[in-house]
Amino acid sequence: MRLCALVCCLLLWSLSAHTADNNRPPPGEPIDYFPMKVGTSWTYTIAFSGKRVPLSYEEIAWPVGNETVNLVTRRGYMGFARTSELSKTHTLSFRVKRVTLKQGRFSFPMGVELEVVEDTIPYFAHSKQIFLKASQHPGQEFMGYLLILYEAGSTPGSHHGVGPWGTWGAEPGYQDRLLFFGSKPKVSIGVRRGGREPQEELLFQGVERVPGLNVEGLRFTRTVKSSPKDGIVEKLHPFDLAFSEDMWFVRGQGLARLVQTVEGEVTMIWTLTKFTQ
Repeated sequence: MRLCALVCCLLLWSLSAHTADNNRPPPGEPIDYFPMKVGTSWTYTIAFSGKRVPLSYEEIAWPVGNETVNLVTRRGYMGFARTSELSKTHTLSFRVKRVTLKQGRFSFPMGVELEVVEDTIPYFAHSKQIFLKASQHPGQEFMGYLLILYEAGSTPGSHHGVGPWGTWGAEPGYQDRLLFFGSKPKVSIGVRRGGREPQEELLFQGVERVPGLNVEGLRFTRTVKSSPKDGIVEKLHPFDLAFSEDMWFVRGQGLARLVQTVEGEVTMIWTLTKFTQ
């Protein structure tokens, strides 16, 4: 009887300890999962499924006087992506070039400019400058962003950023995307632009083992809503479909894996194959 009671006590203690561990924040600080040290470089191998075109959703703000015009671009990587291109493996490689306290028209306390080494998709098409920026004020969550600047006249719809002298002296457009934040699991953040409901949201799923890697990471899911034509789903162009991207951030390395899914089918997988710091 005593042995039974002892076993029950040990089992309850084990369960309670396991539960407590699961409720603890991840080890380290949020910045450890969003490295920005000068010289840090990432190389990703990107595989397409060969069945569907991987999708891109960009909201680019173009300065016009004292206001901005927000334009949405939905496209497929590789343009219309021939099947032969979809079956190939691609490479994206970039590095931290320098520290900067000014990122375009923003001034975040933590910011670095990135330099693209190789981009065969291309993921950073038409970009002028690329930044990682982050902030963590007392009493607030850590927030990490990817900021991409575009030359006026370089992308569809960018004529909104053109001034009376054309592109001479015109401010660049910018895409400011939330990539990572510090919070409890199951917290979702959506950015409202132009007074409308958020079209994309970022959800922190929690701590999970990274698929294909023998390591744990923080999993975030970026969800982009569909864009029905006249409210009729049947009229959707393939580029207007909803999609999601699961991203795993590993301590000391940052983004280690990304998996994009469209209508339940995997379209694209990023795998971190080389990391140096």
